[in-house]
Amino acid sequence: PGPGHRGGPVSDGPRIAGKRGALFGAKPAHAAPFSAFFDAALLPAPPASFGHYANLPELGMLGNDRLSDCVVAMAAHRLMYWNAAAGRRVEFSEENVIRTYREVSGYNPMIPFSDRGVDMSTFPDYWQRTGVLDAAGERHRIDLWVTLELGNWDNFVLACWLFDGCDMGVGLPQDAEAMFSAGHPWWGPSHGDQGDGHGVAAYGVNSKGSLVIATWGALQAVDRAWWEKYTVWLDCPVSIDALGAKEISPEGYDRAALLAYARKLRQ
Repeated sequence: PGPGHRGGPVSDGPRIAGKRGALFGAKPAHAAPFSAFFDAALLPAPPASFGHYANLPELGMLGNDRLSDCVVAMAAHRLMYWNAAAGRRVEFSEENVIRTYREVSGYNPMIPFSDRGVDMSTFPDYWQRTGVLDAAGERHRIDLWVTLELGNWDNFVLACWLFDGCDMGVGLPQDAEAMFSAGHPWWGPSHGDQGDGHGVAAYGVNSKGSLVIATWGALQAVDRAWWEKYTVWLDCPVSIDALGAKEISPEGYDRAALLAYARKLRQ
């Protein structure tokens, strides 16, 4: 099910790469890891392939073709996907994504050098406390967020299935834009060093075993070897209601601790 190895665009136009713009600060002291609440050994194994694409609206570039707002666009793409998984359609406009970008980053269109991007280590707190504006002007907040261990593919795939996706910060190699525009998956470790940061929303796993992400207004496939070399930040925004809908056994996660952590983050 879902897109093939390339990923397949959720767009009617050509695949055009946009800008990078993810920054990576130190992990906040209050950031809790996935393992603090979830026991992978007691959770059900995810399906070999999974994803919710039928109800996705056109993703849109959301300003990332001219601004370094990829992290906010990532959040909008995540929220579109969550709502698609629940059978709803929520749309985001370039105008309101840029408004959120201005709020969280200090970007001022009158000062071009203020377009510096967003720190992925602090953005989840903003998302939880303030929220991301959709096209109708409604703010969408997350309940909480957890971090994931870099390089642990199995836990990452489990979390993508459990939370209906995770968010990734990647240090894009120099050929990433050309591969995207040509419709090629990001695959293998031999594409040079990590480059500037980029934030993307991971959705699911396709029938080839590749990750499916949303970036620059389209879906893109990413294989495990590329993910292992170029991923530098992982977090999972969490909706407790969505988690409950999966009917996960209470032995698999500590719901009381998760709710207490959500309350702590709001303080």
